[in-house]
Amino acid sequence: MPIPARSSVAHGAVHVRVLAALWLGLGLLGLTTLRAAVFTVTNASDSGLGTLRWALTNANADAAQDEIQFAIDSGSKSITLLSGLPTINQPVTIDGSTQPGYAGTPLIELNGTSAGSNPGLYIVPGNCVVRGLVLNRFPGGAIRLLVGDSNTVENCFIGTDAAGTNASANGEFGIWISSGSVGNVIGGTNASQRNVISGNAKAGIYLAQSPGNFVRGNHIGLNAAGTAAVPNGNNGIVVDGSNTAQIGGAEAGQGNLISGNRDAGVYVKGSSDAMIQGNTIGLSSSGTSVSNWADGIRIEGGAGHRIGGVATGAGNVVSGNGAAGIFLRLASGSSVEGNRLGTDPAGTLARGNSRAGVTMEGSSGCVVGGTAPGARNVIAGNRQDGIYLTNCQSSQIEGNWIGLDATGNTALANAFNGVTVVNSTGVTLGGTAAGAGNVVSGNTVNGVSLLENATGNSFLGNWIGLNAGGNAARPNLGAGIYLASGSNFVGGASAAARNVISGNGVQGIYINGAAAAGNVIQGNYIGTTPSGTGALGNTNTGIYVLNAPSTVIGGVTAGAGNLISGSVNNAGIFLHNPGTRGTLVQGNFIGTRADGNAALPNYLEGIYLENAGTNLIGGGATGAGNLIAGNRTRGIFLKFGASGNTIQGNRLGTKADGTNALPNGLIATQNIEIESGCNDNQVGGTGANEGNRIAFNQTYAGVRVRPGALRNAIRGNAIFSNAALGIDLEAANPSLNDACDGDAGANQQQNFPVLTKAAVTSSGITIQGDLNSTAGQTYGVDFFASPLADPSGYGEGEVYLGSAQVSIPAGPSCSQHFVVGLARSIPPGWVVTATATDAAGNTSEFSAAAATEPYPALAIAPLPASATIQLSWTNSATGYVLTTATNLVPPVLWTSVTNAPVSSNGQWRVSLPRDALPQRYYRLGLP
Repeated sequence: MPIPARSSVAHGAVHVRVLAALWLGLGLLGLTTLRAAVFTVTNASDSGLGTLRWALTNANADAAQDEIQFAIDSGSKSITLLSGLPTINQPVTIDGSTQPGYAGTPLIELNGTSAGSNPGLYIVPGNCVVRGLVLNRFPGGAIRLLVGDSNTVENCFIGTDAAGTNASANGEFGIWISSGSVGNVIGGTNASQRNVISGNAKAGIYLAQSPGNFVRGNHIGLNAAGTAAVPNGNNGIVVDGSNTAQIGGAEAGQGNLISGNRDAGVYVKGSSDAMIQGNTIGLSSSGTSVSNWADGIRIEGGAGHRIGGVATGAGNVVSGNGAAGIFLRLASGSSVEGNRLGTDPAGTLARGNSRAGVTMEGSSGCVVGGTAPGARNVIAGNRQDGIYLTNCQSSQIEGNWIGLDATGNTALANAFNGVTVVNSTGVTLGGTAAGAGNVVSGNTVNGVSLLENATGNSFLGNWIGLNAGGNAARPNLGAGIYLASGSNFVGGASAAARNVISGNGVQGIYINGAAAAGNVIQGNYIGTTPSGTGALGNTNTGIYVLNAPSTVIGGVTAGAGNLISGSVNNAGIFLHNPGTRGTLVQGNFIGTRADGNAALPNYLEGIYLENAGTNLIGGGATGAGNLIAGNRTRGIFLKFGASGNTIQGNRLGTKADGTNALPNGLIATQNIEIESGCNDNQVGGTGANEGNRIAFNQTYAGVRVRPGALRNAIRGNAIFSNAALGIDLEAANPSLNDACDGDAGANQQQNFPVLTKAAVTSSGITIQGDLNSTAGQTYGVDFFASPLADPSGYGEGEVYLGSAQVSIPAGPSCSQHFVVGLARSIPPGWVVTATATDAAGNTSEFSAAAATEPYPALAIAPLPASATIQLSWTNSATGYVLTTATNLVPPVLWTSVTNAPVSSNGQWRVSLPRDALPQRYYRLGLP
């Protein structure tokens, strides 16, 4: 079959290129081979021989991969089209770079001002190439790719003038790809392949229902130099219903420069698995801000999108945009890795996005960052939050630097919070794996804020308020963590879960409001270095709880306690206002190093309660007690109506061993102070492990109750080695008893017992005394022992011995004598003291100390040749009474022996007739 002749035009002359006929045998078989033709455009007119229209018409005549070259004299040429060009139906290469004089910048301009509503190039087949053209002023857009796959558009200026400097708008999109066209490449890896797609009336590039396309190395929304905006009328790139689109890439040169557009830089909607890598979005080629007017990257819908990556070069720089850097809406299972968001490309200067660096809305299962160093996002310098999450579930934020530059050392503040979470659950900030923790520091407000309906979220392994080296403060100017919602978890019992929350401008952790109920704060270092050996204090309070119920600070399991030390201007823990109730403060070290053996003082108290009630500090359970030591003022301070609180099982003023000194009260304060109006508190208790160890205050009392504070029970504690009284009501000196206890004041100035004798054996102690107080009431009398009496002569009480109930009958005497036996042994020479607590809970000061004496041994022997026996004991023991009983079956009835003892040879002796009863028992007792 003969092949028809085809012609081409070069420099005005028509050359006929006759394609050789195949040999006869093939012709007889009906087989043909098509060879590509080259059509050279030599005429800048719209029609006729040698024009582009003529070349396209010829290229459409067969299916060969023809090429259209240009040789219109030399230099820049403009072709003004008076109607739409033919639809391209066969594969073709249109190569403007063949124009003589070409030196990397397109010389052939297609002017579509009069071309009608069709796009400039309407390409239906695949494997077409458009190279080195300027396409502008086409009302229907510059290039439309339909159906066919694997087309290439490179080194074109689309929507600008021929210089690539100013807008010369196409009426709709710069490039439109639709109808399932796959594998098209817009741009390329080399600078020589770069398109400038700017100044178009709508989007620069629109991918519609066409998966698997590539956009690489282009300038979109900028001039050819990448230095100034030439905006597309809305988005730079739109990916609409087009899965697996790849915008940029990790290899050198694949990233696009997408800036200056009047909406988002990249807008992905209704698509999945978009990959956006290596791009610079919102900046110029020199790193200055050239804002996309809305988000840098906006993704709505779909799943599995990947923005950045861990490979070198995969991360994007998304900065300087008019809204968020990255906005993910309903885009579950997406990842944001290795990007710089809000900085220049070097990550050292602020180029803030006008809103958050990353905003996620209604997305679940997303990951921002990762454990590998290459996955780290630097999210800094943004004009609102670093990261803002709303209506999200089960997402992970890990390994990022938020509020610091790319060196990890210099603050580069996000203007709001580092991270804000709203209406979200299951979000994990950090993690326990190596590298999962974020550094959230240097931000203008809080490091992390959980606002309304943000529940069930976790904070693990982060550094908040420090530089990335952990050796210096880089304060978030507000709180490290701000919680306005409940049931969140900050830290955990393992070392890997520990957050270090230090150096912040106000609180380490601020828990605010009734909605912030049930938050759990465990295992963290707050106000210290990561090693827990040095102070790196939060400027105000370590943990501040305001009107938030049921907070758990610490816990009873190993590792659950927090280290809360080094606060610069306030307390370690501040519990504030009536809504702060049901707080558990357990197992923490407050004011010390992590080992509990040296001080890292909080500037004021270890724990401060103001108008807050029904909170538990410590407890009787194993591990519940706190170590509260080394603080500059009080260990615990109750003020302005802090009532109904329980303080049990703690060590105040000691090292972790509970024995050696690590004092609170470096200035003139008490270990525990209860101010006027603070009522019904319980300090200690008579149950197992309920007593506190309250010791070594350097200036004042162990426990002080101020006038106007009532019904504060102080029981079962070990109170010793304090500079003033163990328990002090009212004035600094002992408050002496008054008859029938009619006075008022602190704890109603409850009278203390008067001890008259304390006799000890190897297995117990018997204490005798009297209590004068309000008649007709029953009192709990607690007994204590110490190696030495307080210098005042009253108390203290280092060892709690036990308690007894003493009832004063109604009547005028207001006094009741008591003798109490306790099964506690104390060393010889110690002293004993006691307190009394009325039924309402008012506890007295310590009584005057009573010296102990050995309980006299009772000897019995029959007198020779007599029907009598003799009982004897040392006559150095006075005040004892000999009693007898006939059996020891409870209740035992002991009656006094009426025979008077006689002193003889240093012994008291009593002779009694032998009894006919089979058995009789005798003992010495105190009356």
